[in-house]
Amino acid sequence: MNHPIISKIGTALLLFVAAVAQAQSSSFSANGAFANALPSCVTSGTTVTCLNVFVSRGGTTSSPSTSLYYEIDILDQNTGAFLQEIFGYGTIPNSAFQVQGNTDSLYVDTSTVASFTNRVCNFDPSTFLITCSSGPGGVVAGKWTEFTPLISSQFSGTSKLSSPSVTFISTGTSDVKFALANVTALGSTGTDNNGQIGTFHSAQISITVK
Repeated sequence: MNHPIISKIGTALLLFVAAVAQAQSSSFSANGAFANALPSCVTSGTTVTCLNVFVSRGGTTSSPSTSLYYEIDILDQNTGAFLQEIFGYGTIPNSAFQVQGNTDSLYVDTSTVASFTNRVCNFDPSTFLITCSSGPGGVVAGKWTEFTPLISSQFSGTSKLSSPSVTFISTGTSDVKFALANVTALGSTGTDNNGQIGTFHSAQISITVK
């Protein structure tokens, strides 16, 4: 069964063939609390902007770590073609992600985290060529408030999300609850009425930049 995080993200993405550079991969463990949000895409003029924020605890009890992935997709409203993709991934301070009762919160400025990777990819719809470079990063923040009554589901397996410039794969087991999520990433904001919070159990997250 597809993980609901990845299935949900996939509905917002349109895929097309593109010329890409040699892939670079990064992976991290997810073994603790997580939160994910995918607000509805927002139309402004001739473009559509879609946002995703995913954060997860990992490491061990004695040495925890926290990993973040954010993605901002800008598409042509008329053709659905990708115009620009802004994304970032890596380890952030544990204090940036807090879980208190039925509420998860996130706040980090990725431009100040030395080990964090920020990327910007521009697409040429006529040639399908992608040009990517380091991005400036910025503030990524969110608040997830769990819905009541409390309902959770468990999912196990491997799920894959792929866009023109990056692939996100999750393998493992997770307990998922739904929450109201308000998130922002580098100035893009949104509200997700079906945000997700919960717990990963010895899962593995891999990110491949194409």
